Amino acid sequence: MSYTIGVMLNKLKDKLANGEVAYGSWFSIFHEGAAEAMARSGIDWILID
Repeated sequence: MSYTIGVMLNKLKDKLANGEVAYGSWFSIFHEGAAEAMARSGIDWILID
């Protein structure tokens, strides 16, 4: 049996390396639905406090 290990891309790191702007948000609402909505919003990074 063989397994294929995928490569995980870091889109934020790539944007910063290319001199592009990365948009994000500081997040401190403790509700999983709100966190999921933020994750799907299209921003580049989220800091969860």
